[in-house]
Amino acid sequence: MLGSGYSICGEMAGYPLDTVSRRMMMTSEAVRYKGTLHAIAHNLTNEGEKSFYSGSGAHILGHNEIGKALITAARLSWRMEHEPLHPLISQKIHWQPDLSFRPFNYTAAPIIENMGSTAGTSSVVKPSPTAFVGAPMEKSSKASLIKELVALGLLKAVAAPFERVKLLLQNQKDIIKSGRLHKPYNGILHCFATTIRNEGIFSLWRGYTAMTMGHVSATVIRFGIFQYAKILDDTQWSYTRVVVSSYVASAATQFLVYPFLYAATRMATDVKTIGSNTGDRQFNGMIDVFRKTLKSDGIVGLYRGFNITLGELVMMGALSKGLNPWKQHYSYILR
Repeated sequence: MLGSGYSICGEMAGYPLDTVSRRMMMTSEAVRYKGTLHAIAHNLTNEGEKSFYSGSGAHILGHNEIGKALITAARLSWRMEHEPLHPLISQKIHWQPDLSFRPFNYTAAPIIENMGSTAGTSSVVKPSPTAFVGAPMEKSSKASLIKELVALGLLKAVAAPFERVKLLLQNQKDIIKSGRLHKPYNGILHCFATTIRNEGIFSLWRGYTAMTMGHVSATVIRFGIFQYAKILDDTQWSYTRVVVSSYVASAATQFLVYPFLYAATRMATDVKTIGSNTGDRQFNGMIDVFRKTLKSDGIVGLYRGFNITLGELVMMGALSKGLNPWKQHYSYILR
């Protein structure tokens, strides 16, 4: 209950930034944003403050409750069959139980939390390998990585329908402007029903491949960073050095996987043309998204909204640090 409450608070705090980032990804001939400030001003003027939280209900359902249930079931199953289990990478990321789209943004938050209790007693600290908090700690690290990837794939498969509905609700105004949708959705259930009726039930997983590839890549990159960090075991880590290295590693990981996030967003929001006999779509797959974007906007087009994502990373890390004393206090009370 308490963990879920803090998770939802974190989601709601960062959601407006996620909305701006996604809306910038939707830039096209019909919808053209000149930059971050223009996207924010446009949404405020034409749609109001509530537009920044469109689709948040579906996001919370998909990435918190279902995610937690699936991870818990997987952990219990593995614990019964194998060795005592360390927390999965995804469970250590407090704001999201999975490594979700915004997932690999928040690797710095747990690091700063773990540092909070040691920084006051010594100017030089030696935490568990910086941005690499949450990396596999079992004896068989490769086996642990495989377990994590399997759990991640299952989690994203379950959450994918909610993620697509969230993206459709979040970007429906731009979809309408592009002529691919005639009128807004009337909520989560209406969006589900409309999508299934017009495109079939399997369309709810549109964009799942790109999304999963991004999360798997992020997990593998973090695993590699952790393995490298073990070589530097004798390095003295000051608090400042830990924080800086954590954010740099997180930002670098995000940069490498961001094109997958972009492709997943464009595919999920690519509804079939209303009234079309052939059911045409704008994109025929992830490769087609990359090809058309590179042709029209160059490589910069694959990174629309990336600056907002970095801002979200910093904000969530700071928020996590600020809430940490309260989480510790109430956790102690509830014991």
